[in-house]
Amino acid sequence: MKGSSLQATIAFVGKGGSGKSTTLTNLAVIAAKAGYTVGIVDADPQRSSFEWHRVRNKTDIRVCRCGENEIEQNIALARRCGIEILLIDMPPGARYALVAARHADLSIIPSRPTLFDLRVTRSIVQLLRSTQAAYAIVINAAPPRRRDGDAPAVREAREVLAPVARRVWPRQITHRLAVVYAALTGAGVAEAEPEGVAAQEYVSLWGALSADLKLTTGVKNVS
Repeated sequence: MKGSSLQATIAFVGKGGSGKSTTLTNLAVIAAKAGYTVGIVDADPQRSSFEWHRVRNKTDIRVCRCGENEIEQNIALARRCGIEILLIDMPPGARYALVAARHADLSIIPSRPTLFDLRVTRSIVQLLRSTQAAYAIVINAAPPRRRDGDAPAVREAREVLAPVARRVWPRQITHRLAVVYAALTGAGVAEAEPEGVAAQEYVSLWGALSADLKLTTGVKNVS
């Protein structure tokens, strides 16, 4: 029944430039390909997700722009429209973590393995933990893995995040030009290079989130 199909609301919070919108749009594409009806609420003043959708020029993923104070009414609208997976692109900065905690089933914190990103990520984690909100940290735009494991910057980032290691995704999203080129055309890397390693990383992340949220199969995949 319309109005009761929303399975999960996922907010993306983090420092500006951490890769919130890129992570969100790539996961949106994978969720849509998996058969879910996907919506995006772009509350980030930069409007990156909205601009990505405008370039995409497709109707498979619905995107709306809104201000911070309009998120709740857009979630209600998504329910009425039969959206199953709703992704919220939050404004950058730690202070919006509490807004995300109010509205989302899960908050995703993409973080590059840099000093400035990690500082903001730790601030966000403190706020989310204060509300007992569910969250996950994704090390993003990371250097490629080496034969002996993570690159030094990633190892150091994991050490910084060790107190909340249980909520840090054990894999990483590697900085790859394939992701950049896909975004320029309004695509996800899972569409542009579905067999590539970049797509595999995002697919793996979506699988982890799906399991964490206990999602059921998208309706379009049901025969």
